[in-house]
Amino acid sequence: MQRLLERGAGSLADRELLAPGARLQLLDEQEQIYYAAQIKQVGSSTFTTGEAVAGNRKMKIEAGAELQVTLLGYDAVYYFSTRLTGIAGKGESLEYTFELPKLIHRHQRRSHVRVPCHLHVYFWFLDEAMRELAQRVCGGDKIPLEDDRWGKGLLGELQGILPPKQGISLDLSGGGLRMVTPEPLERQERLLLKLCLDERCRSYFLLEDLIVRVVPLTIGKWQRYRVGVAFTNLSQGLQERIIRHIFRVMRRKV
Repeated sequence: MQRLLERGAGSLADRELLAPGARLQLLDEQEQIYYAAQIKQVGSSTFTTGEAVAGNRKMKIEAGAELQVTLLGYDAVYYFSTRLTGIAGKGESLEYTFELPKLIHRHQRRSHVRVPCHLHVYFWFLDEAMRELAQRVCGGDKIPLEDDRWGKGLLGELQGILPPKQGISLDLSGGGLRMVTPEPLERQERLLLKLCLDERCRSYFLLEDLIVRVVPLTIGKWQRYRVGVAFTNLSQGLQERIIRHIFRVMRRKV
């Protein structure tokens, strides 16, 4: 069961969360649609946002309505309930005033937050030949995933003598990812995976993975495979970097 931390909205940390510029998602429970809005001002007992929209749709809401709100913080997803106390302005410049929440719930299981993303993935099987190469390059049995200099050295040698397999990611979490590959892989196989964070792969994560699930897919005339992998030998520092990237992606989508 997911554990939630409850805090009063008057704490310093929560005042920093509910600050001008913070982006919110307001749930229309009848339509089951999330509408995006941005905080403009925060007072002692209320906060004000601009109009809430979802694509080209504007949220229809009346004073007195109770709402469930999601806020994407720097390191976690937060939830709270609030009440609309007033609407000001007209036309394209409407502003909404809400009560500050009495409690804000922090989602503690940050590594389980999963975000859809389509990124280039390159991977090699961690077989005996790979282990020997790792020993030769870094002088030990353990692959130092966070050492960028070692990673570049390994990747340079790998790409010269052993071209990688390729896939496209479907989603990413702090504990693993799902990707689509053109060829079948075996469960329990171990991979060294390079996850590109931009189109040119100037920024990437180097990860050690265990294949936990393989599902055949038929896409038109093509046969593909959806592969689920779990990150292994993942340090807390590297996991934090992955999670921060996930929340940056989520904030851009709000």
